[in-house]
Amino acid sequence: MRTGIAGRRRYVLSLAALSALMIAGVTVLTTWPASAAVQGAAVAPGCTSARPTRLGGAIYGYPDNRALDAIIGVQTVDASGKTVDLAGSAQASGYTYVQRVNPTLPATGSDTGGGKTWGGVCMSSVITEVFIELYPKAPDGTTDKSRYGEAAHYYQPITPGADNQVLLRVPLRHELGGNTGYVNGYLTHGGHRIDPSLITRVRAFTHGRGPECGVEGLAASADQLAYSGSLDATYYRIDALAGGRCGATSQEYTIYLDCRCGPNGAVITQTRVVDIRDGAGARVDIVF
Repeated sequence: MRTGIAGRRRYVLSLAALSALMIAGVTVLTTWPASAAVQGAAVAPGCTSARPTRLGGAIYGYPDNRALDAIIGVQTVDASGKTVDLAGSAQASGYTYVQRVNPTLPATGSDTGGGKTWGGVCMSSVITEVFIELYPKAPDGTTDKSRYGEAAHYYQPITPGADNQVLLRVPLRHELGGNTGYVNGYLTHGGHRIDPSLITRVRAFTHGRGPECGVEGLAASADQLAYSGSLDATYYRIDALAGGRCGATSQEYTIYLDCRCGPNGAVITQTRVVDIRDGAGARVDIVF
């Protein structure tokens, strides 16, 4: 997962997936852990010398500042770029820590109920970087983008032994007063439409890095994927991608699409770099 955006595996998590993660031993929290005694200057408050680094912070919708139901997936990485678990032991690429916040809130979020904090988890001092992804949820555990888009926070540096406060936000949709745009277009193979079931991946990853300001967007799947009603092509659309950050007019993404339309069902991958602007669509047609 650390070798680049194209090499990182992504997960869209449901309640069933959370249960599987807990059975597998992945840390999944819905509350803050109990405090432990501070053991020296290089140990964050509430942590221990075995896991002296603390990670957490604030989380809310942007710019409406509402509390929301979301699942947070964190990959923890050591100084050599390898994925390690919270104890610092080697682990296969994937989320190391998963937390769901405000599981009883509606997908519209709340101005008056719910919390706006996440994490509080203690980690090994060998962890120096984290990759974070956020998925807005409905109470049944399904990803729900009716109000908010998905978001990411990649290449976030971590200070060992410190209380690392990382602000997480998800983008409010443009039509509700936020700053999002979309990508859409048509897919063809051999000059004809493609069975949607053969399109096995549609993703959008931000080029944002680390503690840069603004909201970094993400899309784990297409919001629409079906035969066109008027063309010999397959239509796709990715909604609610965060627009420009830090005063920029747009945010840059790479989109990835996989099609099992090669010889003997071989997967063909196409990538495109797109700029997303508030309230605007980027038309990207792809021939496999």
